[in-house]
Amino acid sequence: MTKLKLFSFSGITVSTGVDLHKRIYGGQKCPDTERQYHVKLKATNATHESLCGGSLIHERWILTAAHCWENEPGCGSFFVGINTIDDIMLLEIPSQPGRKTVMNDFCSFLFFFSLVTGQPPHLKCADMHVVDCGPTRNSQCDAHVPYNNRLCLKEPNVDTREGDSGGGVIYNNMIYGVISSGYKRACTGPAVTVNVCPYMNWINQKINP
Repeated sequence: MTKLKLFSFSGITVSTGVDLHKRIYGGQKCPDTERQYHVKLKATNATHESLCGGSLIHERWILTAAHCWENEPGCGSFFVGINTIDDIMLLEIPSQPGRKTVMNDFCSFLFFFSLVTGQPPHLKCADMHVVDCGPTRNSQCDAHVPYNNRLCLKEPNVDTREGDSGGGVIYNNMIYGVISSGYKRACTGPAVTVNVCPYMNWINQKINP
C-alpha cells in the first residue's frame, strides 16, 4: 500500500516558493526549511474571504483546486485556466512571488486573489495511505471530482480540513494529487484528491504553450 505525504502531478516537480498555513487534522509541524513551494491563497470579496492552498510548480505557475475560484465568482488576480471537468486549476503569477497582493487592473477592488508571504511558517505535514475510493462513489460532497480521477487517502486520526483545498499530495518530491475535499467533521471518510496524471498534457500546454 503506497503511503503519500500531505502538505497543504505525477511528473510535476516542485519549485521553491512561499509558505502555507495548513489546517490538516493530526499530522505534525513540518520543518521550517521544507516544503517552501506551498503557498496560501486568499480570496476576498465584499462580504467574506476564503483560504486555499496551492503548489508553486514553476516560478510563474501555481497548481490549486478549481473550486477555490468557483467559490469566489468574479474577476481574479491570477486566473488563467480551469479544467472544466475536474477540480483542478492553474494560476499564472504576473510577477515574482513576494508581492502582498496582485490585482488585475480591470477588476473591482472588492475582489482579489493574493499571495500571503512573510508570515511565520506553520506548515503541517501528514503521511496517509492510498485507499480504495469506493466509499466516496455516491458522496454528494465529492461529486465535483469525477470518480475515475479520484485519488483517495486515509490514515487514523489524520484528515484534511476546510482551508486545505488546493494543497499538494507529494511522493518522492513529485505532486500526485491536489486536495479537493476538506470537511468540518474530520476522519469521517477518505480524503478525496484529484489525480493529476490524466491532466499532464493540459498542464504542460498551459505552462509551455
